[in-house]
Amino acid sequence: RSLTPDAAPAEPAEAPGKALVAAVGLVKRLALAAPQAPSAAEALDALQSALLGGDGGSSSSAWAAWAEQWQKELSSKTYNNECVTALVTAVCDLLPSQLERSRSVAHLLLKLTVPSTQWLPLTLPRLLAFNALSLSEAASATPQDTELSNVLLKRAADLFQSQDANGHKESLLALADALDRSSGKTFAVAMAKALGLPSSVPQLSNGFTTDLYEGAPPSVDVILQRAEASRRFLRSLMGHLPADQAKAVQRRLLEFVALNTREPLANSIGLLPGILPEACEHSWTFCRKTMAAVCRCASGADPDLATSPGAAGAETLAMEALEALVES
Repeated sequence: RSLTPDAAPAEPAEAPGKALVAAVGLVKRLALAAPQAPSAAEALDALQSALLGGDGGSSSSAWAAWAEQWQKELSSKTYNNECVTALVTAVCDLLPSQLERSRSVAHLLLKLTVPSTQWLPLTLPRLLAFNALSLSEAASATPQDTELSNVLLKRAADLFQSQDANGHKESLLALADALDRSSGKTFAVAMAKALGLPSSVPQLSNGFTTDLYEGAPPSVDVILQRAEASRRFLRSLMGHLPADQAKAVQRRLLEFVALNTREPLANSIGLLPGILPEACEHSWTFCRKTMAAVCRCASGADPDLATSPGAAGAETLAMEALEALVES
């Protein structure tokens, strides 16, 4: 509790923020080592309160003042601030071992409005997804826990749909991370349902080549980073869904690529490497139908895309998709 934003560092080069990151990491490891100890629940209460305020459990009033100071300090930070990242990661890692706290934190998350802090809009989907996972896969989960998990996933999906391509990237990386922690197929099925898949699969590529980045048209590197986040999510989701549902998502994407033009085509082409070569094993006919559209974009011959600000990025995405098709 002596580690506050205003505390004088022990060493001149050591800022309180860096000390907090180290302390959070240590507290997390200790709490994970003894999850049944009362101190583990207290640790989660303190860390989530420093992020979100409120009372996610039965947090001691002794921690309330400390948490309030850090919450105020972090409210103006961005999502990639090292203190925000450390706290978010710790909360996500501790939730699965604290079912009662997970229930309380879930209700707190659902009450939050965006944006209430600088960092929250791009980080809330991660907290929602990991909280949903902790409720869904708890050994003693009840039907009410499953229902609450589904509500959290729907909230994460709604946030995703309201974001631009920059938010999409962070949301999909968060969802992929949660999927990678999951066991079985139940969580993936619930996530796909919340996102409206397979029919909404083109939304995973919205804005790749057109949405601004820091006020300017996106560079090719930014476009590729956006595309890779969506592909990673698709790969993880395909690996966790039942086979028939995974095939339905893959076929929907192939059909969309084969039948569309302009920016929707350019963007959705960027998703193809995320479902190849697996999609070719059961949908080779559909894969062949995408080839003409992919070649048109890769060569820069599509007149609808030639004058687009994201033409260079669209061509690069198409070249990657063409390579994936050829190798399949």
